[in-house]
Amino acid sequence: LPALRTEGPVRCCQHHFLGSKDLQNPSAPGSDGILSKCQGYRPGDDATKSWGSAEGRDYYQQGLGFIQDVVRAMLSEATKTPEKPKAKYEVMDQFQRFDQNGDGVIDKQELARVLKHLDANVWSDQSIGQIMTVADTNKDGKIQFDEFLEWIFGKSDGRSGVMSKLEHHMTAASVACDLEDPDDLLEQLQGWRQYVDMGCLRVLPPECCTKTCEALVRLILNSSKLLESSALRPAYGCCRQIRAILQAVEQLLDESSRQHIQRIGVSTSRTAIKGFTVERSDGLRYSTGPLPTQWEPLGVGERVVEVSGTAAAVTAASSRRGSPAPDGRRTSSPAPDDPIVGTLTLVTNLGRKLDFQSALGAQGTPFQFKAPEGEEIEQLSFSNRTCTGVKTVPVVVSWTTQQVTTVRRDFQKIAKCFWPLLLKLAFKMGPKYGNYALLEGRRLGLDVTAPAAAVSTAVGKVPSCWDVSAMGGLGPSGIPTISVAGVTLSEADARHMQELLNMTFERFSLPPDEVGKAKVPIALQLVKASRLQNWNCWGGYSARIAEIREELATMSRDGCSFQFLSDPKTSNHMEALSSSLDDESNSRWLFHAISMEGSKAVLREDFDIDTAGAEDGMLYGRGIYLTEWCSEVDRMTCEDEEGLRCMLLCRTTLGRVWRDEALLPDKVNLIHQCTGGEYHGVLGDRQEKSPGCARDFVVYDRNQVYPEFVLWYRRVYD
Repeated sequence: LPALRTEGPVRCCQHHFLGSKDLQNPSAPGSDGILSKCQGYRPGDDATKSWGSAEGRDYYQQGLGFIQDVVRAMLSEATKTPEKPKAKYEVMDQFQRFDQNGDGVIDKQELARVLKHLDANVWSDQSIGQIMTVADTNKDGKIQFDEFLEWIFGKSDGRSGVMSKLEHHMTAASVACDLEDPDDLLEQLQGWRQYVDMGCLRVLPPECCTKTCEALVRLILNSSKLLESSALRPAYGCCRQIRAILQAVEQLLDESSRQHIQRIGVSTSRTAIKGFTVERSDGLRYSTGPLPTQWEPLGVGERVVEVSGTAAAVTAASSRRGSPAPDGRRTSSPAPDDPIVGTLTLVTNLGRKLDFQSALGAQGTPFQFKAPEGEEIEQLSFSNRTCTGVKTVPVVVSWTTQQVTTVRRDFQKIAKCFWPLLLKLAFKMGPKYGNYALLEGRRLGLDVTAPAAAVSTAVGKVPSCWDVSAMGGLGPSGIPTISVAGVTLSEADARHMQELLNMTFERFSLPPDEVGKAKVPIALQLVKASRLQNWNCWGGYSARIAEIREELATMSRDGCSFQFLSDPKTSNHMEALSSSLDDESNSRWLFHAISMEGSKAVLREDFDIDTAGAEDGMLYGRGIYLTEWCSEVDRMTCEDEEGLRCMLLCRTTLGRVWRDEALLPDKVNLIHQCTGGEYHGVLGDRQEKSPGCARDFVVYDRNQVYPEFVLWYRRVYD
C-alpha cells in the first residue's frame, strides 16, 4: 500500500523517484516537490509546450492545480466531519461493515474478508497487514472505534489520516498521466481506489463524491490517448480501477435512494383514525387496527422522520365500553372499532406532510416524536387512544434530494465520458470482457453500443411455442413480420403458471421480536400473464446458447467436469406450457425482478433485460441476478397505480457454473472467471453458512437470459 509507506522512495513516474517528504506538499508554489522534479518534460497531449518554458509551467500548474483544489476541498471536509453527529453515524456504519461479528472491534481476519471481497488482487495480505500496523495504535491486534476514527480522519489537524493520503494518489495520478507513464498511473489509481474501498467517500459529505467525479473527468480526458496507445493490460487495468471508484459512488447513490418503507395506510372514520399500517419494501407489514382504506406511497429516497397528532376524544359509546362490568371488574381490551388516535401527521425527509384527519379534527392531547439524526421511523405504537412511541432504524446514506441530484448528475457526466474508452479497451481484451462492459453501461442507463466489428448478426429459429400470427406471420426468409409481440396466456396456461408461483413461494420467517407485530405475504395471486415473443432478443439468446453448447462439449472431451443444475418440478410445469429448455447448455427457468417502468417497455422492440430497471444485488458484482423462488423477487417489486406488481420468468443459460459458498465472495475473481475464464455463470450458495438464505444465480452476459413470461400479480396477506 504505497501511501502507508513511512520511508523509502515512492515511484511517481518512469524516471523520477520521490522520497516521502517530496509528497508532503506537492502543491506549494516553488517547492522542491513534484514540480521541480519534472522540469524539461513534454506533455503527451500538447508536444509544443515544454515543462521548462513559462508556457509549459503554466499548462502543467493549471492541470495539477485543479486536482489539488479538489483534494484540498476534500481534506477540508474531512477535518470538519467528525464534529457532526450525522457524520459520526456514517463513520460508525462504516466501522460496523468491517466489524462482522459485532464485538466492537475489527480484527485482521474481518478486515481481510471485507476487502478481499472487493478485490483480492488489489488487497493482498501484505497491504492489509500494513493497515493493521498503522491503525492499531495500541498494538493489541485489533482496531477499536476510536482508532478507526483517528485513522480515517487523522488527529486534530486532519492531515495525518487516511483522507490526507488521497492527496498523494490523486496528485501523483495526474502527474503520471502528464508524464505518459501508464504503469505508474495504474499504481496511483490503485492506491486511490484502496482508500475509496476503505470508506472515504461514505464517511464524507456528498460534495466529496462530486469532487471525486470532477477529478476523474479531468484525469480521463487527459489520459484517453495515453491509454489507447499503451500496452493493453496496464491500460485496461487503469480502467478497472476507475470503474471501481465509480462503483463506490454509484453504490452510495443507490443506497441514498433505496426505500425501506414503501407506503403508509390508514383506516379512518368520521370521528377518529381507527387503523394504521406501515408496509416495508420487502412486503412485511406493521398494522394496528382495521386494514387500510387509503394508502399513501413514499417516493424514492423518501423516509418518515417525524410523527405528530392528537389523541382520540373519548365519546359516550367508548366511555360505556370502558365502564365496570357487572361483576365489578373493568374491561381492559378495547373494542375492534375503537380509535387509535384522533389526528395523525407524518413528515418526511423531503419536507412533505401526510395529514390523516377525521371530520372532528384535533380535540385530544397532542403528541410528537422525531427520529434521531441518521434514522427513520419504521413503526408507531398506540395505546389508550394515542401514539405512545416510535421505533426507528438507521439510514445507511442520508443525503438530501438536492445532494442526490447533484451527485447523480456529475456521476452520469463522468460515466458518459469514461464508458466509450472502457468499451474500446474491453473489446480488445476479448468479446466476453466487452459484453460485460456493455451490460454495466446499460445498467447505468447509458446509451452504449458495441463496436461494429463486435456486433453479432446471428439469427435463431422461431420457437415452436410462439404464436406467429400475433407477429403478422413469417416473411419469405422465415423471420416474423413484426419483431415483438405479447401473447396473453389462456386460462388453462394461467392456472399452470399460478401453480408454479404457489410451488416457488416461500413465506419468510419473522424475527422473534417481530412475531405478533407484523404480517408477511402468504401467497402471490396471478392477475394476468403474457408470453414475450421478441425476435431480436431471441436471436442473441439462440446464438449464445450455441456458443456455450459447443464450449461445454469441448470441455467434456478434454475431461473437464461441470455440474448441471436441473429442476424437474419447474421443468414439468413449463412443459405444460409447451416451453422446453436446452439441457445441453445447462439452462433453467428462473425469476427476475423488473420495475414498473421496465414492465411498460417489455413490448418494445429495443427491450433489454439490462435496462429492466429492477434493483439487483452487488454481492457478486454487477450482473443479472435471478432466483428459483418467486417470493425472493417479490421483495424487490413495487406496486403500480392499480395495486399490481410485476416479475419476469426467464430462460437462463448457465453453462459451466462457478459454485461459491462464501458469505463475502471475491467478486472480482468471479467476474473474471466468467468474462475472461472458462465459466459462464455463478451459483451463490450460502445456505450452509447462512441458513434460510436463498441461492443466487448470476450471469454477466445479457444474451444468456431470455425473458419469456411477464407476470402481473398481487400480494396475499393472512
